Amino acid sequence: MTKTFHVIAHTHWDFEWYFSANESLIQLVYHMDEVMSGLESGQCDTYLLDGQLSIVEEYLAHCPEQTERFTRLVQQGKLKIGPWYTQTDQLIIGGESIVRNLVAGIRLGEKYGLVEKIGYVPDAFGQSIDMPKIYRGVGIDKTVFWRGLSSDICQSREFTWQCEDGSSVLAYNIKDGYFVGSYIINFDDPTPLCLQAEKGAMANNIVIPLGGDQRYIDLNIKERLAICALTTAKYKLIESSYAQFFDALDKENRELPRVSGEFIDAQVSKIHRSIYSSRYDHKYLNDKIERCLSYQLEPLMVMADALGIKSKVYLINSIWKTIMRSHAHDSAGGCNTDKTNKIILSRYEKADQMSSSTVDYLIRKMSESQMPEGDGGLEGRLTLFNTLPYERQQEIIVTISTQNPHFILRDMNGEIIYFDVIKIKKTYRGCLKIDEAEHDPEHYYYQIKIEFIYALPASGFVSLQVCGQSQIEMTSNLSISMPICIFAFLKE
Repeated sequence: MTKTFHVIAHTHWDFEWYFSANESLIQLVYHMDEVMSGLESGQCDTYLLDGQLSIVEEYLAHCPEQTERFTRLVQQGKLKIGPWYTQTDQLIIGGESIVRNLVAGIRLGEKYGLVEKIGYVPDAFGQSIDMPKIYRGVGIDKTVFWRGLSSDICQSREFTWQCEDGSSVLAYNIKDGYFVGSYIINFDDPTPLCLQAEKGAMANNIVIPLGGDQRYIDLNIKERLAICALTTAKYKLIESSYAQFFDALDKENRELPRVSGEFIDAQVSKIHRSIYSSRYDHKYLNDKIERCLSYQLEPLMVMADALGIKSKVYLINSIWKTIMRSHAHDSAGGCNTDKTNKIILSRYEKADQMSSSTVDYLIRKMSESQMPEGDGGLEGRLTLFNTLPYERQQEIIVTISTQNPHFILRDMNGEIIYFDVIKIKKTYRGCLKIDEAEHDPEHYYYQIKIEFIYALPASGFVSLQVCGQSQIEMTSNLSISMPICIFAFLKE
C-alpha cells in the first residue's frame, strides 16, 4: 500500500533565546505579512503558527490594523493557531501554570476563530507524566511532540498515552525533529526523507513537518511537491495539516500500543536536563509567584468577593500571563543571553510585585471588616487567613512589637487565647546616641515572639484582639510559600 506523507507547513517561534523578545517581535511583524499573503494568494493551503497565542497577542497589539485580516484567515481554517499561550516547559513549570497556559491560549484563540485542539509541543525538553489528564481537562484528546520518547518505552510513534488516573490521549511522536521537511525544498527526490520518516511508524499516514526556528513560509511548497511526485511513485506527499493527518490516521483503525509515564529520554534528541538548575533566581521567583497565585491570591479574592469586594479576574489573568511569558521552554531554561535574562527577570519582578500587592490589599480590606464590639482596651488586631478548603488546627508563630511586654489575646467574643512566649527582645526606636544612657526610655519597645494553636475555618479568616497598655504592630515569620496569611491592623 502506498504510504501518504503529510507535509505540514509551520514555524517554530522561540519567544526569546539568544535574541530578546523585542528582537523576535520585529521579525514576527514582517513574517506575518509573508504568511498571510501566501495563504491569501493560495500559494499555501494552511500554515501552523507554532501552537501558541502569545506571539499573536504581541503581533496584533503592535499591528492592530491586521486584526480583521488575521481573523479571516483563522476562520477560513488556513491559519492554524493554539492551543497554548506559550510553548511551556513541562518539567520546570508547575502543573497549575500549565493548565492556566492552555486555558489562556484557548480563550484567546477563540476570539479569532478555530483553535487547534491538539497538544502541540514541538520542542519542549521532555513530556510530563501528567499531560494526558491536563489535556483532557481542557478538551484536548491528541498530542504531537518531538523530544523525550525512547524505543525502550515505545517502538511505535503512534500510541495511546495514559495517565495514572485513566485519562488518555492519542499521541504522535515527530521523527527527528520539526525541521526535517526542508529536505523537499532543497532536493528533488524525497526518497531519503521518506525512508527516514517512516522508521518506527505503524501507520500508512506519516507526518513530515516543514518548518524550523523562526523559519520563513515556503511559498513554493506546491511546486516542490509536484516535482517530488514526478521522481517517485512509491511515496505520496501531500500538503496537509495535523487535523487532516489525524483524520486519516483514525480511518486506518489501528490498535495502538498503550504507554504511561513521563518522556525524558535523550535517545533521539537532547532534553537539556541541566537547565533544571540554571538561573536559580528565575526559578525561585517563578515558584514563589505560582504559589502566591494558587494558594493565596485567588482564594483570597473569592473570600473577598463574598464580602462585597468584587473579584478582579482581569488582574489575575494579567499576572498569570506575565509569568507565562517566562514559561516557554527556552525562557524557563534560562540558557539565554544576558539581555534576555534581564527581561525575563523583570517580568518575574513585575508579577511578584503585582501579586503581593494584591494580597496585601485584600487582607487589609477583609481584616477591617471584622470590628470588635467596643474597643475595651484593644491595642491591635491580628487577622489569620486560611486559604485551604478545610478547617485547620494551625500552629501560629508571630512576633509582636509593643512598648509594654504584658498583653493578652482574645477572640472576637472576648474569650482568652493562651500562648507561649518564645523570645523577648528590647529594642530602641528613637534617635541613636553614642551613649545609650542618653536614650529616651519612652522610645524603647519589646519584640515578643509568641506561639499558639488556633482553629482556622475552611476558606475563611478570624481576627484576634490584642489587649494591653499600648499600641502595637505585628509581623509574621510565615513564608509566602505557605497557604496562610497573617495580617495585623493597628488601631487608629
